[in-house]
Amino acid sequence: MKKENVWLGYNAEDEKAVEKLAASYKEFISTCKTERECTDYFRREAEKKGYRSLDELIAHGKELHAGDKVY
Repeated sequence: MKKENVWLGYNAEDEKAVEKLAASYKEFISTCKTERECTDYFRREAEKKGYRSLDELIAHGKELHAGDKVY
């Protein structure tokens, strides 16, 4: 049974989306080459989305409530 080549089914819009994803991924792997760099990256991204450090909240005696964004 011969497998179909999915690339042949892509239209111009699909190809642009794939290229955008690939460029984004290349940027990520160029920036985050180690586990530490990945951890720092994801922490920054989480904080941009409103997440807060659980360790910092505990250190400052803050109470957690249902729905709080913590990492």
